[in-house]
Amino acid sequence: MNWKKILPVIGIVIFVYLIKKIGVGTILKNFEGINYFYFAIVIALVPIILLLQVTKWILILKEQKIDLKFSLAFKYYVLSVFYGFVTPGRVGALVRASYMKDEIKKPWLACVSSIVLERILDLIVIFGLAIIGIIVLSEFFGAFLLTLIIVIAAFIVGCVLLLWGKTSNFIFKKVWQFLLPPKFKKESDKAFSDFYNNLIGIKKLILPFLFTFLTWCAIYIQSYFAGKSFGIDLSWLIFLIVVPIGTIMVMLPISISGLGTREVTLAYLFSFFGIAADKVVSFSLTVFVLNAIIPLILVLLSFRTVLKK
Repeated sequence: MNWKKILPVIGIVIFVYLIKKIGVGTILKNFEGINYFYFAIVIALVPIILLLQVTKWILILKEQKIDLKFSLAFKYYVLSVFYGFVTPGRVGALVRASYMKDEIKKPWLACVSSIVLERILDLIVIFGLAIIGIIVLSEFFGAFLLTLIIVIAAFIVGCVLLLWGKTSNFIFKKVWQFLLPPKFKKESDKAFSDFYNNLIGIKKLILPFLFTFLTWCAIYIQSYFAGKSFGIDLSWLIFLIVVPIGTIMVMLPISISGLGTREVTLAYLFSFFGIAADKVVSFSLTVFVLNAIIPLILVLLSFRTVLKK
């Protein structure tokens, strides 16, 4: 049995069950009463978020002494966003490295390093906000509270250690040797050098980290306005500490872009604030579709030359 093919189906099954339980008619009725002012803000935030994401990546590339034009970086990033949406765990984002290596004439793994650094910064911010959310909602997690906090805190510390000099070298190499297929073992040292030598220290990542924090704040504020457009009247701070927990579920490779796992998690968490599941699913799907469709439109209409490479 090929579990890699079966796992992504789990989220889809959860999603179908959730929609069936809520009722398609109920969800469609929510869209009929949508607040178009707030909905327009949600749409306007899509390009702003994309620009913030590209900027933080450019900042990492500059620290790596990699010169990539902003226009090309934007094209590659939008492509990776689209591929990320249609792959489990968003691993499709690595397509960026495939396009970039031809442009900057560096090995693929050297290009991947910037994406790995970006992902580590994302994880630190997401898990940091999630741990605040879990503490705020501590009464609802009961006996699991301490375990969750320890696991997430350990993960954050682990991410920081990956960026910390000799420690990162040791950890990365051990993980590298574990994950690398046997047929590539002979070339593993060179491959590891291509990857590791392009990583940068934690001190040089302060500005990219600040942009990462701004980016995720913008993403969660977008969720806030999406919620407002469906009549969810909660503080944006609630969204800032609750939605990151849903983001963690998106990272699990048991669905396509977190579809299903994200909705059921958010429906559960927002129920503590008296918000009906149909409204939560409506705003979650809105954010998902807009952030997937707009990059797709940009890819199809504006980046034909990139797709032909």
